[in-house]
Amino acid sequence: MIGWDEILEGGLAPRATVMSWRGTRGGVAAAKLGHDVVMAPNPYTYFDYTYHTTPTEKVYSYDPAAKEFTAAMARHILGVQACMWTHIAVTDTAIDYQIYPRLLALAEVAWTPQRLRNWSDFRTRLTAHYGCLQRLDITYYDVNATGTKLGEWKASDLASGAPRQFEWDATPFLASSGKVEVQVRHDKVGSPTHLLFVALLEDGKEISHAFYPAPLGKSNDVAVVWLGRDQRQASARYAVRVTLQGSKEGGAAGSVWIMKPRGR
Repeated sequence: MIGWDEILEGGLAPRATVMSWRGTRGGVAAAKLGHDVVMAPNPYTYFDYTYHTTPTEKVYSYDPAAKEFTAAMARHILGVQACMWTHIAVTDTAIDYQIYPRLLALAEVAWTPQRLRNWSDFRTRLTAHYGCLQRLDITYYDVNATGTKLGEWKASDLASGAPRQFEWDATPFLASSGKVEVQVRHDKVGSPTHLLFVALLEDGKEISHAFYPAPLGKSNDVAVVWLGRDQRQASARYAVRVTLQGSKEGGAAGSVWIMKPRGR
């Protein structure tokens, strides 16, 4: 039998294995009782969280056999587990983006003792992994990525509770065909904001769009969408249009960023 750490609350069955997700306490408690554990603590191993909440460096810093485990208890740690819930990231592209490169970091956490790990070295080595992911056509988050802010909105812009459209020129940032990553960032001040629609316009005509199936709020402070154009028209003007809606209590300020495309 294997179960999330809630099974500790009813008393463990003989030889039951515990997956410790509510932090590390469940794993520690189970190991003290002589039970095997899988360490999957929140937030280190929760890849459905945004990179602002659980950056790759945070994943890499996790030590499954930290000081709360004695040597005897640590022998009950079977390994670590990544958790990827798909209630927000619902497409293959979005799921891959959430997983990579955090899964690479967690793999090294599993196989390399804490004393031998070095974030700067790992970050440098990621370059080779990025090349492999590109060849496999896997979307990933670049820890060295830089972005440009297209524009922003104020909390007062959403005070009416009605949907509002915002549009910003993106022509200088779309030098080639293909997908472009757009981030809509919520600054966590004020009421939750609903991102209804993001679209890419070419000379005023919509050529690509994306929905985001969850409100922007404290647990989802950055929405990531990918907009594409099959063929870049040299003389065309491109714009990103974002449709937002505040709640009955109002809205929150935020900004829209376009990320530098990854090389291939």
